[in-house]
Amino acid sequence: MDARAKDAEVSVIGGMLLNETAAASALEQLSENDFSDPVCQQVFAAALRLASEGKRIDAVTLIPRLGNEFKTFLLDAALKLPSLSGYQHYIDVVLEESKRRKLLNVISEQQLALIEGCPVMEAEQAIYNVLNETAKSDGELCTAYEAMSETIDELEGIRKTGKQIGITTGFSSVDYKIGTFLPGGYYIVGARSGMGKTALLLCMVRAAAKSGKRCLVFSLEMPRKGQGGLSTRLLSQETQIEHDKIRFAKYSDRDLKLMRQQTAEDYMNNIIIYDKAEMTVMQIQSVIRRVKPDIVYIDYLGLIKAKKADKREIEIATVSRELRNVAKALKVPMVVLVQLNRETDTAKAKDKAGRPTLANISESDSIHRDADTVMLLYRPAQYNSKEDEHKAELIVAKNRQGKTGIVPLFWTGETMTFNGMYEFDQFPVTPPDPPKLKEDYDDVELI
Repeated sequence: MDARAKDAEVSVIGGMLLNETAAASALEQLSENDFSDPVCQQVFAAALRLASEGKRIDAVTLIPRLGNEFKTFLLDAALKLPSLSGYQHYIDVVLEESKRRKLLNVISEQQLALIEGCPVMEAEQAIYNVLNETAKSDGELCTAYEAMSETIDELEGIRKTGKQIGITTGFSSVDYKIGTFLPGGYYIVGARSGMGKTALLLCMVRAAAKSGKRCLVFSLEMPRKGQGGLSTRLLSQETQIEHDKIRFAKYSDRDLKLMRQQTAEDYMNNIIIYDKAEMTVMQIQSVIRRVKPDIVYIDYLGLIKAKKADKREIEIATVSRELRNVAKALKVPMVVLVQLNRETDTAKAKDKAGRPTLANISESDSIHRDADTVMLLYRPAQYNSKEDEHKAELIVAKNRQGKTGIVPLFWTGETMTFNGMYEFDQFPVTPPDPPKLKEDYDDVELI
């Protein structure tokens, strides 16, 4: 430890002895492990215990806890304090040196681990955890006046520009109900197999990309390319050419030209697809840090590799909680697909038209408790053949920021596309026109 760091540690202790406000500030920001000097560590730990008991911190109260051998050190620390006006600077030096030591230690540990064959991503994560440690206080203190004034300023920005601070869901009625996807938010979208939840996710992704946002899609179930991949779905949604025509290469030359045209749209570069299977939350976090997206989409939670536990429910609960923490720590909205259980398919459920509820989320109740918003996708024609096949509902079953309720959508199965097509609650409504082929587009020569 250099002289500067040692002096800062002693100055922090000295300030704690002389001033209650200084002591409170040190206890708020530091822990005993932030000190490298063993004596300072012991004094700080004793001061922390006194504070927890509601007792004053000074030499008189500390000596009985520490012993007479600490008397000289305590008196010297109080006398050597240069100035209380620079007290925060001493705390900052202690924090910086603490971080330096931790970083050096973890680099040394991971160097040995890498030599022994440790996965690179695990070593990277260990170093990142040290770099991104925060102070003991997770938030900042402010008055209600300050918090409300800042909020009003933000709201005025929205009112004047008409632009929400979050990222669009792709459906204006959903945006209005949940308030868009906000930084640090954890959003769950659930559905039974065959309802079109991946298609819905891609509609959301495309809308965010078109608005200029950088989107990271973790596709743990489907590959990013090929006949069974996300790419054919994206092509079908973008061009409104039937998915089966694209998937089985039955499209026309004009269709091909339109596909090439839409693929070359600038916003397509805003969509980054990562299709590695059996990823852990730690690996997902590492990729997010590398890509630095504006929003993250995961298809789907049940395929994330979990830490082994006695029950599957515990494993899923752990994954959900870790994903929520990643979203909040990295201040990025996270939209995660989940499966619903088979109870919606039972005879009793069919009497209720199979409409899902929060209770139908598979494997763990903690998923909907963790989420800021839970949306459940439902198409009544899946349960009743007499229903219009285009009808769909996005059920906002949980909404921490507003009301719950049903948002009606329009489903086009041929192109696997959802549109917010209800107007004044009337159905059906004609879907939007497909994109037009540009006259000057010459990438593919027509026959």
